[in-house]
Amino acid sequence: MPQTTKERAAPQRGREALLAYGIVLAAGAAYLAAIPAMTGSYSFYFYLLMWIALAAGINIMAGFTGYVAFGYVAFFGLGSYTTAILAGKLAMPLVVALAGALAVGVIASLLFSRILSLRGIYFSMVSLAIAVICRALISIAPGDITGGAHGLSLVSSINPRLAYYAMLGLALVTVAIAFWIRLSRFGKHLAAIRDDMEAAQVAGLNVKQLRLYAWMISAGVAATAGGVEAWYSSVIDPESAFNLLTSTKAIIFAAFGGFGTAIGPVVGAVLMFSVDNYIWERYPSLNNLALGIVIVALMVFFPKGIVGSIAMRWQRLRKWLL
Repeated sequence: MPQTTKERAAPQRGREALLAYGIVLAAGAAYLAAIPAMTGSYSFYFYLLMWIALAAGINIMAGFTGYVAFGYVAFFGLGSYTTAILAGKLAMPLVVALAGALAVGVIASLLFSRILSLRGIYFSMVSLAIAVICRALISIAPGDITGGAHGLSLVSSINPRLAYYAMLGLALVTVAIAFWIRLSRFGKHLAAIRDDMEAAQVAGLNVKQLRLYAWMISAGVAATAGGVEAWYSSVIDPESAFNLLTSTKAIIFAAFGGFGTAIGPVVGAVLMFSVDNYIWERYPSLNNLALGIVIVALMVFFPKGIVGSIAMRWQRLRKWLL
């Protein structure tokens, strides 16, 4: 049956959209790469990149697959401590330490993969419990390994500029992976699981394997981000490494931009972190209040996030909003 003009135009429009996103992201990456040369203070940009990576990383699981992990910070914290132990305690090169953080994140995702049999709020609650358990275990572990409640230091390996570029690279790779998933058959299969798991199983999809792959990718991103942040800040303790606000903000930033889209978490992280940073600098006592108001407003006015809501309201833009 011959294709209609509309059907023939859709793939072309998708390629044009991808090209446009590529140009914008390349320009943004070039600007961010020049930041350390333009200013001696780039902490804001470092943490902006970290939140982009975390929002895009949790979107791989929550947005594309439908599993919202409130305990996402468990992987972040494990990555932080792995980097601190390998680089600080064992004096390994930072590249090896970060590779170790990635490996530990993936291994931990496999160890925790049994919780993927749970769904909805039960999965979210158990993932949160895992994060609390990880924090407790790190706190009571032998002090000569994890530093106990006082944590560890990476002062001997501190190099903020290289850590900044490492986070920039991680953010770019994570966003690239998100675009690949959004446009690939793998992404379509994950969306099928999210929308109707039983129908996906009937259609012959290997649901367990597909969601495990998404879980591993998502965990690897968080663990690597934790490792790079530990390198940048040089001080790691259970309170900061396993702070539950890390999971909360990653979820909110991704949801604000639009779960299930590739560009949504980037938009959400840029807008929300900028606002959050502005409020924190000027009105620190109102920070949590503002965060709560944003959550309520998001659910009421943008239930599908900024990108998702725009796509729903203006149908003609849907093909351009990946």
